Amino acid sequence: AFEYSNIAIIYASIGKYQKAKELLWKALNIQKDIFGYLNVQVARSSYRLGDVYYNIEDFEKALSCYAFAYIIFITMFEQPHSETEKVKNLLLSSYQKGARRMPFSRYLSLITHKSVEEKYAEITQFMTKEI
Repeated sequence: AFEYSNIAIIYASIGKYQKAKELLWKALNIQKDIFGYLNVQVARSSYRLGDVYYNIEDFEKALSCYAFAYIIFITMFEQPHSETEKVKNLLLSSYQKGARRMPFSRYLSLITHKSVEEKYAEITQFMTKEI
């Protein structure tokens, strides 16, 4: 899974976003199957997938991926954590680009009431259509 993730980052850096999405999705699922949902590597693969969507300006899908990673991090780390803050900033950026109407704090409150399984199911819906 680690190799898929690294290769995906290279593909994304040269603009081959479809291949990057495929590899990150593969990495995320392998990691989830091995470690379960609450794992740093699963969260990292999810926010990297969000980065790909952000780069192609699909802010709604980027939001879903970032939200999944955010929920994992806030569930795993009780105290403020650097990766939690990083993903929160990514969420905010995608949220603003997506022209949402509710305050960001309200959005954060809503997504944190979802389980990791619910957010994963949301991502699965659009990923299975694309790959």
